[in-house]
Amino acid sequence: MIPADSKVLLLTGSAGRDERIYPDADRFDIRREIRLHVAFGYGIHFCLGATLARMEGKIALEETFKRYKSWTVDVEGAVPLHTSTVRGYQQLPIRDVN
Repeated sequence: MIPADSKVLLLTGSAGRDERIYPDADRFDIRREIRLHVAFGYGIHFCLGATLARMEGKIALEETFKRYKSWTVDVEGAVPLHTSTVRGYQQLPIRDVN
């Protein structure tokens, strides 16, 4: 029960870390099978820009991999970004290792 006049914050990022659904839920696993991902919403609330966002991400990665055949992340130069809806990096510099 949520009392009347309460403030509620939806954290969709936590949905992908539900230990009832995903074994070892806090571990980053690029091969994890996702049955229902909520990052772009779901059902009638699905994000209209989801296809564009996925295409932009794909193009960004393809162009990065073309430019840098062998690279590494500059972990010391990374600047985390934590908001109520995003967990990631404000800056994530990469270095060419060639």
